[in-house]
Amino acid sequence: PDGIFAVVDENRSWRGHENDTLFHEYAHHFMMQYHPAPYPAWYVEGFADFVMTAVIRPEWVEFGNTHPIRSSWLTGSTDWTPYEEILFGDLRRVGAGPFYAQSWLLVHYIMADESRRAAFRRYVEALARGEEPRSAFTAAFGMDAAAPDRTMRQYARRIPLHRIDRRRPEPPPIAIQRLDEAGLNPPLVEAAMMLDLPRGQAGRVLSRARRAGGDGDPFGTRLHARAEILFGDLAAADRLLDGMSAASPWHPQPHYLRGLRHLVAGRRDPAARSEQFQLAQRQFARAFRQDPNHYSALFRYSEAVSIGDDFLTENNQNILLLAVSLAPQVEEIRLAAAPFLLLGAQYEQAEALLLPLSASMHRPDSGGTAAEWLRLARARERPGDAQVFKFPDQPEPE
Repeated sequence: PDGIFAVVDENRSWRGHENDTLFHEYAHHFMMQYHPAPYPAWYVEGFADFVMTAVIRPEWVEFGNTHPIRSSWLTGSTDWTPYEEILFGDLRRVGAGPFYAQSWLLVHYIMADESRRAAFRRYVEALARGEEPRSAFTAAFGMDAAAPDRTMRQYARRIPLHRIDRRRPEPPPIAIQRLDEAGLNPPLVEAAMMLDLPRGQAGRVLSRARRAGGDGDPFGTRLHARAEILFGDLAAADRLLDGMSAASPWHPQPHYLRGLRHLVAGRRDPAARSEQFQLAQRQFARAFRQDPNHYSALFRYSEAVSIGDDFLTENNQNILLLAVSLAPQVEEIRLAAAPFLLLGAQYEQAEALLLPLSASMHRPDSGGTAAEWLRLARARERPGDAQVFKFPDQPEPE
């Protein structure tokens, strides 16, 4: 909810495939940002594998190539998992090797032919209508769940490669800057603060952020202020934020961080929570007014107003739905917006909001919550009070 970022460790030995994981995860990001739909889990991961080996050149783009890990599993294993398990089974019982390799192969097979792509679109549309997956698969593809076992083994013997020719584009101006020579790497420190840090890491992150803020650089100062808010001294954060506001009075980040400062203070002190959350609301609202794309400010504003008796209003619902539209790949925001729709008996809208999360492989906890709420939406039932989403807290200091 506090930022979207991607990190690749180029020190790992991937034998020329350093970008594959980055492209795989970016495919998830792209899918949720521009084409969210009730894709089954095998397609979500298989499609990401399908495009992750892309080779981009000025005159052409090549995609659908094999990855050594996936292809080695397909060629080295004599005991494939039945596709019925991949398509419809309990994925917790399917190993990662067969699931990813066989999902990639099936997506490759679908993407190689327009009639099969059209069949897949019919299948997804049937899933969106709530049809039973097995019968929907048979109706869309004209085959039962056992047929892919034979077809995919034959397809794996000769896998085509795809290439799209394109006009040579004008290269954009690109500048590469080494951000740190001493192992500090401020962007990674900021990314760490956007995650739920493991126990024992907060002190290390705070120390690095303080070092980054020592030279007065605006980015380092912002990093230092955020670290003091989350893990350090709120009074020190106030001094840094005063300087940031004086230097850039129209920049949204000082307001956003000041709102986060009051939010954290309210979390830590129940007696002061109401007052601190009201102060946070004002700062998040100012940050959003200065940057209408600041989805994090909308999400945190919603948390700041969530303790009020009148939280479940149409205005607060619209605030979260706007945040979803700005950052549809952030699961926490979707899960925060869903109860509004369910409690307001807006079941079709809730179903559309939850469907893209229901087959999550990366966040099974989110997928379980989304699946339960999706069940309620389809059953036209309101959730109980105990099921309503609680905003996740930032990591507390040791």
